[in-house]
Amino acid sequence: MAHEYDVIVIGGGHNGLTAGCYLQKSGKKVLVLERLEKAGGGVWTEEVTQPGFKHNLASLFHGILHLGPVYKDLELEKYGAEYVWPDAQVAAAFTDGRCLVFYRDLDKTCKEIARFSKKDAETYRKLAMQFRVIVDNIISPWFFNPPQPTSLAAMAMETSVEGMNMLRMQLSSPKNIVEELFESNELKSFLLAFIKEFGGSPDTYGFGVFVPMMLGETHDPHGWAICKGGSDNLAKAFVNCLEDHGGKVQTNAHVKEIIVDGDKAKGVILEDGTEIYANDMVLTNVEPHQTFLDMVGEEKLDENFANSVKRYRHEDTILFSTHLALDEPLKWKCAEFNPDVNRCLGVLLVDSPQELYDDFADINKGLLPEYPRMFTAYPSAVDPTQAPDGKGTAIGWQYVPYNLRDKGSEGWDEVKDEFSKHCIDVWSKYVDNMDSALIESYAMSPVDTERKWTSMVHGGFNHGEMSQDQLTIMRPFVEHKPYKTPYKGLYMCGASTHPSGSIGGACGYNAVQVIAEEHKIKKWWDK
Repeated sequence: MAHEYDVIVIGGGHNGLTAGCYLQKSGKKVLVLERLEKAGGGVWTEEVTQPGFKHNLASLFHGILHLGPVYKDLELEKYGAEYVWPDAQVAAAFTDGRCLVFYRDLDKTCKEIARFSKKDAETYRKLAMQFRVIVDNIISPWFFNPPQPTSLAAMAMETSVEGMNMLRMQLSSPKNIVEELFESNELKSFLLAFIKEFGGSPDTYGFGVFVPMMLGETHDPHGWAICKGGSDNLAKAFVNCLEDHGGKVQTNAHVKEIIVDGDKAKGVILEDGTEIYANDMVLTNVEPHQTFLDMVGEEKLDENFANSVKRYRHEDTILFSTHLALDEPLKWKCAEFNPDVNRCLGVLLVDSPQELYDDFADINKGLLPEYPRMFTAYPSAVDPTQAPDGKGTAIGWQYVPYNLRDKGSEGWDEVKDEFSKHCIDVWSKYVDNMDSALIESYAMSPVDTERKWTSMVHGGFNHGEMSQDQLTIMRPFVEHKPYKTPYKGLYMCGASTHPSGSIGGACGYNAVQVIAEEHKIKKWWDK
């Protein structure tokens, strides 16, 4: 068969689409192959309860996308991805009837924090302004550039006290940093509960970098945004961009094998036997185990590299989600303390840091949390188009173990509906109208997530555990430089590469930087 394409991208998640769009706009002929009926990966919206209720089954918040160049470079707004930034961003609801609301407006946020601790409000203001600069000048470039060798990155930070402090935070845990900076349990609970949504427990070392990121990212000119009409519209915008420039997305196309000839990748074989060849390169948006052990074939790998791939760890602490179709928006009991909680995009259900630690202690034992400390979100409160007129949608995320004690992962089909009901029961303690508002619910266990998106092994949206030995230049393995593989013309561009999960297109964008250097592609995006 003739070589019909210059570039084949395996996996139509947003990182694969990002890389495909950049390369198509560089003059390459690109084909993106997607196993499912539509592209998007975790950028996915579906009416799983009733018609008209749009449920974002994986991603909802897309703040990182707007920190980097992808959204503007690919003109994604022009192609259908319009974003909404709510003024009332996220709140924490407490069982005593109070709440703490964070706004894009820093002054309003500090005024709310002062209701719990004036000292914390002063500290928070100072740090938020400081970290805003760090987000723009350190964290954003960290996301949207291939990672530097650890020694060079540390050396650059070691030249100043500010840099050393940033390095210390990067190596530490959110728990350590938040406990040292603030005094009120309410603020500490809010910060730790929000930061854990990036994919790690409060005591995960290496996750401390998300403390300055969250403080610097939450407020104007940044903030957490959602795609109008549902996350699906971001996926459609990527596809529209690719196809408008001559590229192609082929759905229902399950890649069974990557064709390698000696040390070079030549193309792919689909599950139905179709062979497709690439003139220049193959990019994989699929996690390492499936890419190398299955699609390339373990028997073709050097033994040392095969062991390195096997060493790569998947996530074991995973999100369980409950999606609600509502007859009316939920009404918070704590709205008397601050009515703006009713228009927040997200609300955390937590009273103290210890409750979060107890949650993760249960999870580490393979147990379902006794009192789920959920992150709940309300896309229709910010974007009414995601539900029928006067109705509402909501999501409850709760971290859980993938392998249940005494039941393993197989036990999820047995317990998921009961656990979802338990989550709703806990949720209802914070609102006045759960019983009258709830029309229908839809539960997704980690196993359900894994079945739908096979690269989310164990149901993990980061395509692999995020810990110090699996971050930056060591992600996903140390034998080859980031985004490269043992095979010429085979590159990685998914969330198993730096900087990992979240919706920003950073992994795909960074892979293209490496590819452009190696293949002498003119960087049209450098202006």
